[in-house]
Amino acid sequence: GTQHLIKKEDYPFLYMDSIVQTESLRCVSKHRVKGYIGYLDSKDMNFINQCLSLLFDLDSNSIPSI
Repeated sequence: GTQHLIKKEDYPFLYMDSIVQTESLRCVSKHRVKGYIGYLDSKDMNFINQCLSLLFDLDSNSIPSI
């Protein structure tokens, strides 16, 4: 699929469970970002990268592993 569940129990900075929807990407200027609330671990980022590869029909070697 093109979605990935991020659990609040794994990331205390979240208010509730969240779903990464790679089919709904948005570009945001760095100037509009005021800060960060946390980071995703490599397991979740690698899964999101797999979703992006599937969505955009990319070779699995096109997106670097975290």
